[in-house]
Amino acid sequence: MIGLKKVLISYVNLSKTLLDALLGMAANMPLQISLNRNIYPDDVISTPHTRLQISHLLLTLNYPSLEFCRSLFHASATTLTWLGIMADRGKLMKLADIDLPFLHDLTISIATEVSRTGAAAFITAQKAIRKLNLEHTIHPLPPIPPNALPNLRELKASPEQVNQLVPGRPVEAIEVMFYQHRSDQDWFGEEVTQSTALVRMLRVHSTTISDTRMVKRMVTILPFLENLWLSVFDDVSWPFRSITKTLAAHFPSGTPQCRRSPHFTQVPQVPTLRSVPSRIIDRPQHQRHRY
Repeated sequence: MIGLKKVLISYVNLSKTLLDALLGMAANMPLQISLNRNIYPDDVISTPHTRLQISHLLLTLNYPSLEFCRSLFHASATTLTWLGIMADRGKLMKLADIDLPFLHDLTISIATEVSRTGAAAFITAQKAIRKLNLEHTIHPLPPIPPNALPNLRELKASPEQVNQLVPGRPVEAIEVMFYQHRSDQDWFGEEVTQSTALVRMLRVHSTTISDTRMVKRMVTILPFLENLWLSVFDDVSWPFRSITKTLAAHFPSGTPQCRRSPHFTQVPQVPTLRSVPSRIIDRPQHQRHRY
């Protein structure tokens, strides 16, 4: 197993022997582990007693018992930097007392009202988070203390969650996920200007951008933007030329570059150019998807 770095176990009827062997490897070498939609044996309540070297951990849906998860977090506390987890009813609430001091990147999938409460409690407990991704929900989290997320730099969330979490935190990059059946044109409130850092990157994944109103507001209230990425999901014709002219008027030092990306989830990472401070990313019409 020399050189092994990543382990993905998905749709497997796990035995205790296999799980113990996996933890044994994690005790002896740095690992990235993904446990996705597996069936766990009833006796997976034993806890790893040795320190583990897990740096990335994905636990989705029917993850093992709370006792197992708690011990897994404790055993990986000094190495865990990325965590992806499902806020499954009230389970995450019961893990909120665990401090993961090196957890910088957190992705939480939220499905229910109870899940949002648990997610808020868990997020509040993790002071080191720099990048937060909230999936599968558009509603704001229950109130979290103003001193929560003191190191947050990047946020991917719905507009309501962005408005809730940006003010008073040093957010520099925002990724906004819109959902179907909502009006995007009038969103973009003053909350995004209340970051304690300069917002330099904005990505907007929208159902429709039928005119330039929202784009004008973006570049007006966020004057330090260096990269602007727009993706449209709906089958509408949106005004490339008008948006380009709008951006050019606000960035006279260079003409914004319009690009088309064939894969929405693999937007090309073009290096920032000082003369081209903003970019628009679109998809070919036949490849656009709906939520």
